[in-house]
Amino acid sequence: MPSGLYIMEDWAWGHWPECSSPDHPWAGEEPLTQLVVELIEAAGTSTQLISSIVVYQGFVVLERGPRQLDKATHFNLEDYIIRRPARRQPSLFLQLARKLQRNWEGP
Repeated sequence: MPSGLYIMEDWAWGHWPECSSPDHPWAGEEPLTQLVVELIEAAGTSTQLISSIVVYQGFVVLERGPRQLDKATHFNLEDYIIRRPARRQPSLFLQLARKLQRNWEGP
């Protein structure tokens, strides 16, 4: 529903030490981290699907934007995310990390 608030609790369980053992009941489940990242990407895309998103350690608050969705079609969040094409050169973060490593190691 447009303009509604949605709360996703315990999104970070995939990063909790007690959930990381292979015999944990959720061991075979996909963590919610990727969904949170995709929701952030959708919020950054100018689709008006998501008005705001706030990520806390224990939960995520999502405010639904005004965009109406066609109920007759299957919803796919990927359809509402615009991404830049992949770059072949190292990311800015990786370039900075390499520069810092060279400076740390010295001449």
